[in-house]
Amino acid sequence: MKHFYWLPLIFLATFSILNLPGEAANRRQLEQLLKTGECIKCDLRNANLRGAELNGANLQGSDLRGAKLNDLKATRAILENTKLENADLENANLSNANLKSSDLLRAKLIQANLSGTNLSGSNLFMANLKNGNLENAVFNKANLKEANLEGVNLNGADLTGANLENANLLHADLRAAKISQETVIDSKWLFVWKVANQTAGKELAGVDLVGANLQGINLDYANLSGANLENAALFIVNLRGANLYEVNLTKAQLTYADLSRANLRGAKLLETDFRYANLADTDLRQVNFQDTKINEGTIIDPKWRLVWEITNQGGESKDMSQVNLEEAYLSNVNLYRARLSNAKLYGANLSKTNLQESNLYSSDLKGANLQGANLKGANLAKANLAGANLKAAQMEGANLKEAYLCRTIMPDGSEHSCEK
Repeated sequence: MKHFYWLPLIFLATFSILNLPGEAANRRQLEQLLKTGECIKCDLRNANLRGAELNGANLQGSDLRGAKLNDLKATRAILENTKLENADLENANLSNANLKSSDLLRAKLIQANLSGTNLSGSNLFMANLKNGNLENAVFNKANLKEANLEGVNLNGADLTGANLENANLLHADLRAAKISQETVIDSKWLFVWKVANQTAGKELAGVDLVGANLQGINLDYANLSGANLENAALFIVNLRGANLYEVNLTKAQLTYADLSRANLRGAKLLETDFRYANLADTDLRQVNFQDTKINEGTIIDPKWRLVWEITNQGGESKDMSQVNLEEAYLSNVNLYRARLSNAKLYGANLSKTNLQESNLYSSDLKGANLQGANLKGANLAKANLAGANLKAAQMEGANLKEAYLCRTIMPDGSEHSCEK
């Protein structure tokens, strides 16, 4: 029965090797492999074994340089001391295989399953393992220098004594990964490993965590003020009560994260993903919501959902009378003919905002930034503009009757007196 199991692939492999340029696999040895599942120290250079079923096969010491092994199924296979230089192993399943001391120089292992695989002492210099599953794999004393490990799952992997110099670990999951003093790893990723494994503490102000994968960890009440978390993976992370003042979360993934009661004041949120996140009672003052992603599952205070809507959808002719938009970031927003009478806009950033013909009657604009704003024909009667900045604002036809202008910076740059 074992011989019949391998037989269906003989014809495919034989046809393939007849059409390969340059050095090709030994046909007799390839047929032997497909019949018996065993081919020790065989010459299989450039062989086409795409999608082959080689689970448990013994290829110890064989030469598979340049072989097409994408979609290969070789779980528990013995590939110790094999030559796999430039081999294509994309989407291959090599889980629990033995690749000890093998040469995978520049091998293509994109989305390969290497979970539980023994790669100790192997050469993976410049190998591409992007988005691969390397959970619990053994890389003891392996050479991963300049390897592409972007998005890989290294949860529980053994990296003791491995060389990861200049390896790309963007979005790599390093939770429970084993690192020793002999492991060579760039300081940036060593620190990410410490944070991911909760050994770096929670005093993290100003740290560089660009592209870090911190999903599922607990950072409640951590101090991350001024930290750079651009493009970080923070899926399901606990940031409840954390200090994220002026943090950079550009393009960060925060779906299902808990940021309730966190301080996000002045944070950079360009293309940040908050879908299904908890932002209840979160401080979002002076936050630019431009292109930030939220959805119906995002828990967010009505005030800040309105700010997000105005920022991303505009507020032309929108009725927002008596609304509270204190310290909201609304720069460059279109509020043409918006109705904002008696609105609370204390300290709001309305620089370069289009407020042409808007109704701001009796609104509170104290300390607001209106630099370069378009206020042509706007109704500012009885508005409180104390300390507001109107420098370079367009004011033609604006109604300022009974407006309070104490220490207001006027369009020409002068400061208005506080005298009635």
